[in-house]
Amino acid sequence: MVPQHPSSSNEYSMSNNAASYLTLSVHEKAAVDADNERNIVLIEQNGNSSTSSKSSSSKTSSPQKGDLQVDELSESNTEFDEMESSLGKKTMVSLSGIHKALVELKDYSKKSDDRQQEMLNVMRETQQQHQEVLNVLYEQRQQHQQQHQEVLHALLNVMRSSQQQHQDLMGVLIAQQQEQKQQHQDLMKELQKQQNNNK
Repeated sequence: MVPQHPSSSNEYSMSNNAASYLTLSVHEKAAVDADNERNIVLIEQNGNSSTSSKSSSSKTSSPQKGDLQVDELSESNTEFDEMESSLGKKTMVSLSGIHKALVELKDYSKKSDDRQQEMLNVMRETQQQHQEVLNVLYEQRQQHQQQHQEVLHALLNVMRSSQQQHQDLMGVLIAQQQEQKQQHQDLMKELQKQQNNNK
């Protein structure tokens, strides 16, 4: 905050009123510069004890103008202080709003993280259940495949056994046919022999 200029002094400090000076327009700055030059002259006149009565008259009237200028500067400083105070209050309000927004953002971020963690847990649980189902299906498939292999082996054994029985039966039939053929041939020979004897 810029300190107020004492009303009892005619000196103008640019360093103490730099912020207020920068807020002035071009014409206002020119007027302040002109007043500063007059104040410098008045200060020099007030410091010279050997001046004429005309200078004394000027000294009598000049402090009044200087006091008026100081009052204007003090008023300007007061306005600047009020502006600074208002700006400070607005800044505090803004900072309070920003802090509140940050707190809400932090709370929202935490809730979002919790929600994401919950969804991740659900996804992991679902994935675990899916893996368990796949394991059960794989085990059932292995069992079905094993049962299918056993059935195929059983059918193959039955087919082989049936084929062997068929071959055995065919062998018996062939042997019977050959035996019957041989008997038929023997019978024909015997009949032929009897016919020859009858002649």
